[in-house]
Amino acid sequence: MNLSVREVLDLSEQCFQAAGFDPSTARSNAAAVWWAETYRGTGLATLEALLDPLDELDATTPTIEQRESPISVLDGRELPCTVSSVPALDLACAHAERYGTGITRVKDCAVDAGEELLGALAYRAAKRGYVSLVLSVGDDGQSRTVLGTPAGSRPTVAEMNLSAPSNGYAAIDRAVRADRHRAQEAPLFRAVFDGEARSTPYDATDAQLLHRFLRQSVEPAPDEEFDLGFVVVCVDPRHPRYSDDVNRVADRAIRDAELFERVYLPEDICDRVTRFVKEGVTVDRERWRQIFEYSNGILAPPFEGSEKGAGFDLNELES
Repeated sequence: MNLSVREVLDLSEQCFQAAGFDPSTARSNAAAVWWAETYRGTGLATLEALLDPLDELDATTPTIEQRESPISVLDGRELPCTVSSVPALDLACAHAERYGTGITRVKDCAVDAGEELLGALAYRAAKRGYVSLVLSVGDDGQSRTVLGTPAGSRPTVAEMNLSAPSNGYAAIDRAVRADRHRAQEAPLFRAVFDGEARSTPYDATDAQLLHRFLRQSVEPAPDEEFDLGFVVVCVDPRHPRYSDDVNRVADRAIRDAELFERVYLPEDICDRVTRFVKEGVTVDRERWRQIFEYSNGILAPPFEGSEKGAGFDLNELES
């Protein structure tokens, strides 16, 4: 069966509201489901897998352990990462606007529940004009790096899966545990590295550090124990502290075929969205029933897209 675009968004939002999220956060998480469906084809499957964890969680705002430096630290309280994702992004963006770069480290959260939706944070930050990275490590040690860059009408997103935490994630985790992240007088990325020299194609210090951090974010770290969770990194290329080189670092990383497994280009995503608007989103009937029942049985009202075949009639559930 097919769901209209509006039905996907409304059903998702109603599920998050039923789980106790406030309306604005529920809308943001519903948009993350839509992002995962359009970019990765996994949004509705991820939402279905989240229903059981959502049914038992406390969706109140996570505890902020540190927010006065460019690196904020949130306690995920062992809840699904979806609970912490919106405040983590907002904190990182706020610090990026002030300092040029902002990082939020979310520790002790259940990344495996809703990890597919974390890539939406890189997309949303890029839509706000920031170069963004989302680094996550799940219970099985699997790691994911997602890069978002502002590009025309829709951001470009690139993704890499790793079998271990990335060096970039490990550097931030070590900095937080060692309390180095509180230093405000030095460039932010310098605070998360140990100081060893590494050549880069850039002359300006901040561009060198960003280039290095991007590279480390797609390299697996040596065997070491790291706290599970995720990290959101936002860099404001419009900030007066940065040189023009910083604007080019992420674009060159996107074009480097060796860095990322998948690159989602704006033109490809636009074609996919156009098809969804015209034809609807295909969903397994049982998956739809689970989502529909969780959302208290309220579907989006009929609209023009449904009448053109993008939706379905509840009294005639035909495949």
